[in-house]
Amino acid sequence: MSNDDINARRREQVKLNMLTVAAVAGWYIDTYLDKRPCRDSALSGAAYVNELLIGHLERFRQVCRMERPIFMKLCNVIRSKNLLCDTRDITLEEQLIMFLFTIGHNAVNRQVQERFQHSDVIIACCTLHNFIHSHSNGEDWIYEEYDLQYENQFSEQEDINEPDDDYKHGWATSRGQ
Repeated sequence: MSNDDINARRREQVKLNMLTVAAVAGWYIDTYLDKRPCRDSALSGAAYVNELLIGHLERFRQVCRMERPIFMKLCNVIRSKNLLCDTRDITLEEQLIMFLFTIGHNAVNRQVQERFQHSDVIIACCTLHNFIHSHSNGEDWIYEEYDLQYENQFSEQEDINEPDDDYKHGWATSRGQ
């Protein structure tokens, strides 16, 4: 093999290495550095649910496959019998609409994520929470333990960053609580 052949092979190997490094760098930037939220609709899940609840009756029926008065009665029964409850992130109404949307439209998890603007983790935790709650005779010790750990973790920050009561009331009202 001549020096020209060896040099040509080296140049080809250098080009291949540079392409590999560029591809890996592009993947790394896209995966770890380009942090744009995937779920970026103008309507959050709570806002979408609120729009459904106060909007046109036919639209509600099309999305939920149920009449709105029956849905509201179902929510009241579920809440009064303590079958499901609001979580920190998702109200009972939103949970139920997500469920009805999923079964009524044969939707997959990613469609529910997109429509209700929640990550797969939030939806999975909500599902797990509801399963545990419904199979533990209303005792929700796992969720309460997690809630306690969460509260303890941020207790020092709350003293410094505690919003005033008007702000908290407005936020809770905007979430439908």
